[in-house]
Amino acid sequence: MGASGICAETLLLRELLLVFYGNELSIGMVLANWLLLESIGAIFIGRRIEYSGERIKKFINWQTIFALFLPLSIFLTRILKGYLLPTPGESLGLLSIVGYSLFILAPVSIIHGALFTFACRIHADRKTTQSERIDNAAQQIGDVYIYETVGTILGGVIITYLLIPHFHSLQITLGISIINLAICVLLKRRYILPFPLLLLFGIILFSPLTYKMDKLSIDKQWKGQNIIDSENSIYGNILVSERENQYTFFSDGVPVITTPVPDVASEEEFVHIPMLILPHPEDILIIGGGAGGYIYEILKHPSVKRVDYCELDPLIIRLLRKFPTPLTETELKSERVNVNCIDGRLFIERTPLKYDAIFVGIDSPSDLQTNRLFTREFFSIARSKLKDNGFLILGLPGSLSYLSPELRKLNVSVLNAMRSVYTFVRIVPGEINMYIASSHHYTNIEESIQRRLIQRQLDLNFLTPPCITYKLDKHRLNWFNKSIQKVNAKGNSDYLPSSVFYYLAYWNTQSSPYTSGFFDRFEGISISTVMLPLSILIVIILAFITIGSRRKLVTRLSGTTVTFAIVTSGFAGMIFDLIIIFTFQSLYGYVYQMIGLLTALFMAGTGTGGFIINRRLNRCGLTTFLCLDLCVFLLATSFSLLLSSLYSPPPFLFFLLSFICGGFVGAQFPLANKIYLERAGDISRTSGLLYGCDLLGGWIAGMIGGTALLPILGLATTSLVVALVKLSSLFLLVVFYVVNRIAKIKH
Repeated sequence: MGASGICAETLLLRELLLVFYGNELSIGMVLANWLLLESIGAIFIGRRIEYSGERIKKFINWQTIFALFLPLSIFLTRILKGYLLPTPGESLGLLSIVGYSLFILAPVSIIHGALFTFACRIHADRKTTQSERIDNAAQQIGDVYIYETVGTILGGVIITYLLIPHFHSLQITLGISIINLAICVLLKRRYILPFPLLLLFGIILFSPLTYKMDKLSIDKQWKGQNIIDSENSIYGNILVSERENQYTFFSDGVPVITTPVPDVASEEEFVHIPMLILPHPEDILIIGGGAGGYIYEILKHPSVKRVDYCELDPLIIRLLRKFPTPLTETELKSERVNVNCIDGRLFIERTPLKYDAIFVGIDSPSDLQTNRLFTREFFSIARSKLKDNGFLILGLPGSLSYLSPELRKLNVSVLNAMRSVYTFVRIVPGEINMYIASSHHYTNIEESIQRRLIQRQLDLNFLTPPCITYKLDKHRLNWFNKSIQKVNAKGNSDYLPSSVFYYLAYWNTQSSPYTSGFFDRFEGISISTVMLPLSILIVIILAFITIGSRRKLVTRLSGTTVTFAIVTSGFAGMIFDLIIIFTFQSLYGYVYQMIGLLTALFMAGTGTGGFIINRRLNRCGLTTFLCLDLCVFLLATSFSLLLSSLYSPPPFLFFLLSFICGGFVGAQFPLANKIYLERAGDISRTSGLLYGCDLLGGWIAGMIGGTALLPILGLATTSLVVALVKLSSLFLLVVFYVVNRIAKIKH
């Protein structure tokens, strides 16, 4: 069940990102909606098994439906894209992303959530007698929680490293469905419902039909495009289309390379303006997006001796070699070009070389990972790898007619970070604003460019002397500077990735302008704005508890405080995981295996914490639960202290923190079930409610963690927000503890 869930979640997320042209907002929305729907299934559907006479049969029915809908959801995701987005490159708005993802995810995620509650009820039936059921039920729920966690870890490893690189999504989902149906058959051999579906899926999987279905669904997904290849790597999907010998390479639905005829005008401008400022450029570094034009233009300069090109996903390079064009062959076969399939920031930190120019080929900080190439810390690292008169060159979205408030803040955020490191920053305004930064102060730039353009006799198509004069016109620069003069935007840094928020706000105005107020309100978030609603919520909860019969006061306190604590722990766990992963990759680079290890250690900690407490449930109670909640609170405060005091924490600290955070969060779940069951007694209701509350906390964190809290407040302040949230649950638990002790003394 755990393995099937993580596989389904991973595959559907990857497929939906092709529809939404994934950024931090769409990723967060999809993951959050998965958790929300799972919690609905666990709370509202799973509890119905309590009143069912044939529980195994009902479990098989729902697992069969899960197996049926999983491949159908993949197929439906692809087909609907052609109808929702008939124009290639068109993107959905915020509300459309929410609605579309809820529609696609609902059948699979709701059922998966319900299956957890079903499994808890059935496991309790098989492991305990009628007289023992209430006493041992919490331990049985804890067992299922641990088993699911182990399955999630194994499933995550298998799907990421064994299945995705070698099989397409329909093959994988059919295989998962067959395994689930086979389990159904083993559970109840005389029950024939799963047999026909098992036979049908087996025939499809092991016949050419699966490839035809995959090709049909991709063609429907990309209507009007001639798709010649689509492959997956651990980093994403790379798709290749061809039309009249023109190839377009898409990464997760976004066009990244067009060859052999790219956008020559913009590439000539981006490469040659800074290269012509340099008197004798020899060593060049390109981070991302270099193939398909940039490298080709750089090689036109006769003085260039070495071009280091960093591309994170090796699949892009492999497909460029699989579908060669004269342009890409010139780039990749040149003896002067060194291709490095590595995270660009990690490469620049490790290389002993110094460069005349460093080009960032990614034109927007669309998520927390790419934002690492637009921060003050990265600019400082890049400066240390530049020669005395070297340049750092990057681009950001712009406009020659009107700069929207969101676009202004995005540019100012990066510009402020850049100016804090470099003494010279020259901006070339355009549809893509080009930033040229150096520690050496340059004068008479246009004169130098015009002179060297003649001297080097470059074969250029669009960047002529009149074009250079137009691009570097002072009136254009003055207009741009005047547009951003009074803009108040936070500088972009590793620990305060504000540019991600500004980019998402800009992206939202392009695709869904009627929801722009949503981002305006979030930009003003602070510690005080978090404290106010938390205080109001606590008052409401206390008012709800005190209203009604005094005899049931302890029961109401038990149910409300424990569920609230689980919600806040689910929220804290998700934010902890996000902070650890992002801080690690900011310091040590985006290494997929290490990110996977951090996630696996968090899940392993969750399972270990649950296992330890589950084996000691008879000796643990409210006091232990209170101590665990206190530990989560202390962890949140220590995150802030660690991030503010340690400049470069050692890697093992991140692995240790992942395991510890998961351990304390996981340890609370079995104990919460015990406390709740002491007064409720309903296994299905208890397991479903608390599991759903755990997921609900994750949903809240998924919705606002990577899109609002981290980009606006920064990592350290976000940790304090988590501490405040846990402090509120800790306060309610202390109230419950005191009232419970008083009630015991009276009796």
